Amino acid sequence: MSNLFSSYWFVSAIYSLAQRFAIAIFGLLSFLMLIRVLSVEYMSYWSIYLLIISLFESIKTNLIKNAFIKYYIQSKTDNERLEVSSSAFMVNLALSIVFVLFILLFS
Repeated sequence: MSNLFSSYWFVSAIYSLAQRFAIAIFGLLSFLMLIRVLSVEYMSYWSIYLLIISLFESIKTNLIKNAFIKYYIQSKTDNERLEVSSSAFMVNLALSIVFVLFILLFS
């Protein structure tokens, strides 16, 4: 039984579960704090901002992650894996910069 608790998968599951609970708790606490501090008008601005940012991040992450996994698995050498990793990082960086510029231009 003690071997189960020291296994890689069990420890990873505990860390993953703790991370998800921490994200939920901190999100709830920050939301409650913002409700007390901000007026209804500013809270609506914050909600729209979070909606746009979350939508962009989820689309960007899923598009890059799917392509990265596909080409990383297909690569045969370490050099090819490094190229795939570098290109995924550069695409992620470029999309983030474009989105930040988009927000700055239209705000």
